[in-house]
Amino acid sequence: MTRFLLAMTLVAASVNAALAQSPLATRLAQLSQDFFAAQRLPGLAVGVLIDSQVVYRAGFGSTRMRDGQPITPSTLFHMASITKPFVATAVVQLSNAGEVDLDAPVTRYVPYYRMKDPRASAITVRQLLTHTAGMPDVTDYRWNYPEYDEQSLERWIRGLTDSARIAAPGERWQYSNIAFELLADLVAKVSGESFEIYVQKRILTPLAMRKSTLLMTDIDSSLMAWGHRRASPGLFACRSCCREAKLASR
Repeated sequence: MTRFLLAMTLVAASVNAALAQSPLATRLAQLSQDFFAAQRLPGLAVGVLIDSQVVYRAGFGSTRMRDGQPITPSTLFHMASITKPFVATAVVQLSNAGEVDLDAPVTRYVPYYRMKDPRASAITVRQLLTHTAGMPDVTDYRWNYPEYDEQSLERWIRGLTDSARIAAPGERWQYSNIAFELLADLVAKVSGESFEIYVQKRILTPLAMRKSTLLMTDIDSSLMAWGHRRASPGLFACRSCCREAKLASR
């Protein structure tokens, strides 16, 4: 299960020479450099657009601590849970088209979904979208064991059968990546195409996000930045998740 979406931002188009040399660009460069230094970040890419015109773009630092490549405007980044708005957008698109009732049980659209707690059958699509379904969160992302076949998401959802719930549907708010995995497969089942293809056709392509993707197999891995986490105040350590799963863009 490594189709957990993740979404990305694209900084594209050519830089206008006049704007690139303007006082605004100079100020943005200074602000970016100051932020990069103050946060002691491993790497940072910045893109600023005004009325669809790129006025500033630059890279700072390295794709990986100690032995990475310089960050550039073409570096790809793993966007992790920022992908959730893309999942939600897909679900709402289907709702607006009359194909999904947000207040219907999710089992109407994903009938094979089961958990050992019978209350799971009452979970609605809206509760999944708002993190109020009483779902637990993922404990093992299996970053080092990516699966890219079209059945991988359904296979992972079917593997939830023995999972326990943490609350009754609608009882309280609890952040859950599992909920959005389930929503992603709802999109696939309702649309009749894989979640990745649906998002590419209905969201990324219309937004001209040409370098964004939901599959690691679609990108040039040499352009990918490694993920990092703070090991202690002010210090970062490299983590391997971005090299193995999810997705990235520029």
